[in-house]
Amino acid sequence: GAGVVFQAQIPVNVLGGTGNGSDLWHHVSDSGREYGIVTTRESVAWVEVTTPDEPVVVHVHDRGDTSSLWGDVKTIGHHAYVDGEGGGTLVFDMSSIDSGVVEYLGDVGVGSAHNLVACPEAGILARCGSGFRLYSVAEDPAVPIQIGSRPDRYVHDAVLVIYPETAPDAEHHGHLIGFLNDGFNNGGTDTGISVVDFGVPGEIDPGGT
Repeated sequence: GAGVVFQAQIPVNVLGGTGNGSDLWHHVSDSGREYGIVTTRESVAWVEVTTPDEPVVVHVHDRGDTSSLWGDVKTIGHHAYVDGEGGGTLVFDMSSIDSGVVEYLGDVGVGSAHNLVACPEAGILARCGSGFRLYSVAEDPAVPIQIGSRPDRYVHDAVLVIYPETAPDAEHHGHLIGFLNDGFNNGGTDTGISVVDFGVPGEIDPGGT
């Protein structure tokens, strides 16, 4: 399209995969260097794209024995979270990424999720799929603590925001608002967008509202 210029390409096998890529997210280090985080069925790869026409693969992590191509990435602060249909939530520390170091902190998820959503300003991570599960990573980024859920619908994807203090509806100021792409029967029935007020972060009803 207009204004879009092709800069470079890295083959999937250089990223640790054997087939197709799945997801792409971004991270900017404290020094301002830019990175892309790419998932394949077999791997998660960090690529420095500070110089767009000279991308550099910084780190590749083997995802292990996963049966799913799907792997979704979100970042909160210096940490990256990867989830997919084939396993739990993988956590990585990117504090030293400018030195080429990405530290794997472990698999902290129970069961699998279809997708991940983050609200970085609140330190909240959510796992989408059969239900919508909210976790706080504000206390310890490597140990997500479940703080709420909305289990009645399958959620494919979502956006989480903190409703601004300057926005029109005063009753929602400071609340965590979710825009959930969901439906019943694995997301195939009564599909649509649900707008959910989860309440003030730190005071969220464990069952959702």
